[in-house]
Amino acid sequence: VVYLSEGFEGGETVFPRVKAPGTQGRGLMKSVPDVNADVWTMEGGLEEFCDASKSDALRVNPGKGGAVLFFGFRPDGSRDMDTVHGSCPVLKGQKM
Repeated sequence: VVYLSEGFEGGETVFPRVKAPGTQGRGLMKSVPDVNADVWTMEGGLEEFCDASKSDALRVNPGKGGAVLFFGFRPDGSRDMDTVHGSCPVLKGQKM
């Protein structure tokens, strides 16, 4: 994920199965959508993981020129479900 713009609020990239450093791991996602489904849907979306008062999920604050690198597969070719991620709502401006 590469961030190309600045001047917006919110829009963190959230990893709901990964505990943020220095936290206890409250409110993390316990199960993931069916990896074989054509379309992934998550009841309630990711917003609950965007609220630091409810979840200790890892949230990466975007900034122009910043990037997040992760690998969605393990060396054996299986999916790494801890890389399930999404975007928190953009509260002001536009995120690219």
